[in-house]
Amino acid sequence: MTPLRAEEITLFCEDKAGGRSQKILDAAVSALHGVLPFTAAVRTVGVLSKNDVVVRAKFARTQTRPRLRVLAVRDRDFLTHPLVADARGRTFDDDPQRVMAWPLPRHSIESYLLDDDLLVPTVTDTVCAGFAR
Repeated sequence: MTPLRAEEITLFCEDKAGGRSQKILDAAVSALHGVLPFTAAVRTVGVLSKNDVVVRAKFARTQTRPRLRVLAVRDRDFLTHPLVADARGRTFDDDPQRVMAWPLPRHSIESYLLDDDLLVPTVTDTVCAGFAR
């Protein structure tokens, strides 16, 4: 892994280095450059599983100053609302050992590429057609 730099904001994500999730997050960050200038300092780093994301974030927070320049995101998967709230509350914790990855609102990052207006009627029609048989 490339060493962390104090002038950067490192965003760990659940993916292999250079994988789909990292590319999607890179594109989202790039799209914000004109709106939020600080996003030019954001560097995403894919680190495999959701457990790896948390371990890397915790370790990096102990090694860098300021600590909040290291953040992590993960897929929501099947987390309940209370677990999502707890993890989000601990994403910015001052104590590196309490840090958690920010769960995305949707099940997986790829689901952000799906258009709800198109997906919902398609799924509904498919499910209804299956019951009509």
